[in-house]
Amino acid sequence: MHLSSAYYEFTFDGSVSTLAFLNGFTYELKIENIDGAQVFTSTELDGTEPVKKYGKVHALIKRQGKDWEVADWSKTPSSIMCLDDPNDRVERLVIILSNSDHDRANLPIKPVGSLGPRLWASNIGCWKWQGTATWVNPTSTQSTTANVTWERVPNGGGPGVIAAAVGDRYGVVAISYRPIGGTITFRASGNDGGCTYSGSATFDFANLPPTTNFLVTNNFVPAGDFHRVYVGGGLTPPVTMTQACPAVSLSTAPRIWLLAVDDRQVPLKFSADGRRMSGTADAEGDVFTWDFTAIRGP
Repeated sequence: MHLSSAYYEFTFDGSVSTLAFLNGFTYELKIENIDGAQVFTSTELDGTEPVKKYGKVHALIKRQGKDWEVADWSKTPSSIMCLDDPNDRVERLVIILSNSDHDRANLPIKPVGSLGPRLWASNIGCWKWQGTATWVNPTSTQSTTANVTWERVPNGGGPGVIAAAVGDRYGVVAISYRPIGGTITFRASGNDGGCTYSGSATFDFANLPPTTNFLVTNNFVPAGDFHRVYVGGGLTPPVTMTQACPAVSLSTAPRIWLLAVDDRQVPLKFSADGRRMSGTADAEGDVFTWDFTAIRGP
């Protein structure tokens, strides 16, 4: 209707972790297949489109321990919130869709895309993940043991949000994480053809680069191969092994300590409650295990 507003109020309990408003009001919102993933995509509308010209999206947000906030989401394709993070924990949300057109000769505005505005809620963790991982090579008796914590990567687009862009379309897909705490320990000892070798090292996980120590969770994929799927990988700095044969020599190389990768044959899925990711991978005799649990702040 002209000069009118529609109010939608939501409250959230502890079962919701990831929350996203997908703006299908002042953007064209669709579900598209991008590289095997079903993705919500948003396309900016032409300024002459009535819903773009007259439509507005505002939000009233009540976060834990904070006063109500007012946000204008009219020019934002998606707004991401992580309720696991106590600083971002939304308790109540009011979304207001309005039409500022006063000319009754015009038709009422309506969404352009196949989908209208959507509020996406998921139980998949989105703030921090903590747990253990191991790597063992039985042949060479080399191994790593990790006890680590990851935290979502902060950026201007939201909580470490990874987006898929195809042409003029933008789709929210996943959240990425960085190392913030814990240790990774490497050990090696054994014999090989009459030679003995040994080595050990411990690394502070918080100091390792996120480019080679990464975790990605697909919190926003509604269907398809990558629905509720995660991926992770880790590489230590170079470690030194000493070999006596009988002369002493040194070898230095990084070691893979985490290989949680979806090979499209055995998808790496979250637990049903979205709070755990665990699994085992065998890569030509190298055996990797991991078990990470989502952390929800106080």
